[in-house]
Amino acid sequence: SSLTTEFSKIVADNIFINGDISRRDTSFTYLKPRVNFRYDVTGQDQLRILIEKKVSQLNFNSFVTRFDPQEQIFKFGNTNIRPEQTWDFALTYEHRLPNDSGSFEGEIFYRKYTDHISTVDFTNYVDFNHAAIDVDSFFALPPDQALRDFVDDNGESYSAKSGNIPSAKAYGVKLKSNLRLGFIGVPEATLSVNYTFEKRRTTDQFTGLERNFDRHSNHRVSINFRHDIKKYQATYGFEASMRSDSARYYINYYWPDQPAANIKAFAEKTIFGDYKIRLEGEGFTHNRGSSTFNIYNDHILFDDLYERQEKHNKRPIEVRISLQGTF
Repeated sequence: SSLTTEFSKIVADNIFINGDISRRDTSFTYLKPRVNFRYDVTGQDQLRILIEKKVSQLNFNSFVTRFDPQEQIFKFGNTNIRPEQTWDFALTYEHRLPNDSGSFEGEIFYRKYTDHISTVDFTNYVDFNHAAIDVDSFFALPPDQALRDFVDDNGESYSAKSGNIPSAKAYGVKLKSNLRLGFIGVPEATLSVNYTFEKRRTTDQFTGLERNFDRHSNHRVSINFRHDIKKYQATYGFEASMRSDSARYYINYYWPDQPAANIKAFAEKTIFGDYKIRLEGEGFTHNRGSSTFNIYNDHILFDDLYERQEKHNKRPIEVRISLQGTF
């Protein structure tokens, strides 16, 4: 167990078009306790409990206005953003097989977020008298094109920035296995299979609906195989990774994504005693996945679709040959 105290200081200047400067000078102090409990149930079984508080490091991109080349838009910075805090709770059970032939591990976890960093609506909304109101009040008004255009022409228009959401949560299960394949007559080969189910839930700041975190996949699977043939000083293997659908969310678009599996393979051999030649390749499916980019006029809540782009991303097979040694 431990208790760490973190001190940080942020000094940021907003420089406006008219030359005015607004300075933010803020200090933060966080206590970060960590409790790690381990109990050996038997010689091969162990129970672990972890309770830990974490504080994120702020990303520079959250502070500055920048152009996103993939989404082809400017994203405004927010100098008032605060670090994200999380409480992690995890219960893990591990079983080791005899003769160091492998292990199985299962974990259930829950994560509570405070000041979760996400994209937040910073639009200056007004009513028919041009008095400032919040987003819910604005979209509760009768539809009016003149008022919509006024907000669009006022200040930063319909704008979004990185900001803090009071709370969010995540929960799930992790399963890990690592086996030596001696039981099928290949003792020098290992196979690892990992699976993670994790739901990260937050409230969308543009629609008010509960959704997954931006770009987050609920399911992830990875498979690794490696066979060391010591007799011939050679090794070969492969890696495969897959994840379920995800999506990106913004004030004026919704971008669901269906990623493709990625497969890598390699073979290497020691030659002339001190040199290692390696052949590796990836991208065997020729496919990176597909997505649908739905772009809306002004704000997604207007449900005024401007354009829908169907994207199908291909990739070439990559093959690399390398020689490693001391020359």
